Amino acid sequence: MKNSTLPKFNQNHFRQIVETVNCQLAEQFSIEKNYAHGFWGLVSRLYTKLTARSYPMCIHQSVAQQGRAFTD
Repeated sequence: MKNSTLPKFNQNHFRQIVETVNCQLAEQFSIEKNYAHGFWGLVSRLYTKLTARSYPMCIHQSVAQQGRAFTD
């Protein structure tokens, strides 16, 4: 019985994408070298970094949508 219904090519492609994104995020957030004293300290630091990275993108998207509204 097969474990998966995806063709082998799709599995390898998906795995490559996941590994690439994982490596990029690990490098951007410096996860390998963290100085948190406990698990919740690590969670707090990652949450802060993720928020600091995504919040400006949301602001940029909001401003871009407002700019398009003025040009229409």
